[in-house]
Amino acid sequence: MNTNKKIIDINLLKLKTKQNFLNTLNQELNFPSYFGSNLDALDECMRDLSWIQEKEIILNFNNINKLKDRNSELYHLIHDASSFYKQYWEENNHEKIVTINF
Repeated sequence: MNTNKKIIDINLLKLKTKQNFLNTLNQELNFPSYFGSNLDALDECMRDLSWIQEKEIILNFNNINKLKDRNSELYHLIHDASSFYKQYWEENNHEKIVTINF
């Protein structure tokens, strides 16, 4: 087992609100105590991830297409945010390797 890699699976199937999404990410990524449970705080944390000790992080957003059928507004929020962070980690030089799949 590679201890320098962390794989995190986020199941989007049961999410109903933006707050559910923020709370789920907070729990799964173990955001720092200063996380304010809003989109600005999410942006700050998702472009940092320094509290996660592993060098490589793989973040899988599962069931996004099922969410699209059920809650289009939440789907677009999650898809747009995930796309932004995916691009951020792919295009910038960082100490961490972050892969975002959805």
